[in-house]
Amino acid sequence: MSKTVRDVMHAGVVACDQHTNLRDALRMMSDNTIRSIVVTDEGCALCGILSQTDLVNASLTHPDTWSAMKVSELMTRKVLTVQPDTPLSDATKVLIENHVHRIIVVDPADPCAAVGVLAMSDIVRNLMGDE
Repeated sequence: MSKTVRDVMHAGVVACDQHTNLRDALRMMSDNTIRSIVVTDEGCALCGILSQTDLVNASLTHPDTWSAMKVSELMTRKVLTVQPDTPLSDATKVLIENHVHRIIVVDPADPCAAVGVLAMSDIVRNLMGDE
């Protein structure tokens, strides 16, 4: 039987509100040992993603003001999503074709509700048999 996203994803998400400042978002990422954070709107619906790379770029382009900037100013708004039962091979293709390192896993009953994250590193670990 083919594996699905559910088999290798990180269940649960660490999220922040889009009005969170970048320093606090970075602290949340560091405290949770993650490389990206799901961004939600006032109704807790998925509205973006913020990565470590985004934060590093902001610190280089805005060295004096980056930490006070809001997540909404920097996050990626076009969020790629899959569902838990998506075949892992299909999700891998989405990652590769879109040149991204992670994709948000959403509840099939509510596509604005993030339930996990699938990262390229999860797929590599799966290939190595180190789940």
